[in-house]
Amino acid sequence: ERFGFVSAGVLPACTRARGRRILADSQLGSGGELCVGRRRRARFSSRVVIRCEADDVGVDGFEEIEGNAEVAAQFPKLYESWFDDDLMDLVSRAVQSGMSAGLKSMEINIPCVPNLDEVDFGTALNQKFAQLIAPKLGMTDEYKKVRRYLVPHANVYWSLHAVAPALRAGGCKGRIAVVCADGVDKATISLPPDVDLLSLRTAMSLEEDMKNMDGIIVVDPRSTSHWKRGGALGGKSTTTVMLNSAFSETYD
Repeated sequence: ERFGFVSAGVLPACTRARGRRILADSQLGSGGELCVGRRRRARFSSRVVIRCEADDVGVDGFEEIEGNAEVAAQFPKLYESWFDDDLMDLVSRAVQSGMSAGLKSMEINIPCVPNLDEVDFGTALNQKFAQLIAPKLGMTDEYKKVRRYLVPHANVYWSLHAVAPALRAGGCKGRIAVVCADGVDKATISLPPDVDLLSLRTAMSLEEDMKNMDGIIVVDPRSTSHWKRGGALGGKSTTTVMLNSAFSETYD
């Protein structure tokens, strides 16, 4: 199944986009870009280049640019974005923009913690972020566990507090499933009454229930099998979001 890619993250002052037809919105939150297409390559650092061969579809409210294009994006606050509403709002707007474009399958990639490259070593910013998300996950007394497994818990945090509300705002009224491809135990996380948190293996065993989900968020799909199984979980009316894949076997 072909996914539409919605890229959101900490963007530089100018993002280059090349494509046969580019659909872009340069006003996503404090700065960002929406690309609807077959392929994309993104690296969130001091310079981001997004390449996209876009579909021949129109999106109301979006600027259509043919050929090579320079898309300006306002540079948001850097590390503050993880602690105020900037990055949360950017993710939410990206999801809703994808839904407005008619996408049923999307990929969202953001750095889930401030210092992602140093997550194994520990930094003051990552520790501060763990302190922020632990109570929001209902794990105030398990802060050490959140800090030890920071990336898996951070991805659930973004799923529950950014992606799921955006799916609601975009029209998903029924149940939403957050499906985790990692093996970290998250049984003590506090969930909204209309959200389920389960492993990919469990989700695959609940085939009929998953087909009836309004929204599915597949967290950190890595291997090609994760993508195939996660993408096939929902029914025809399900909106599926692949969130924060740490690596891919098939991207350039």
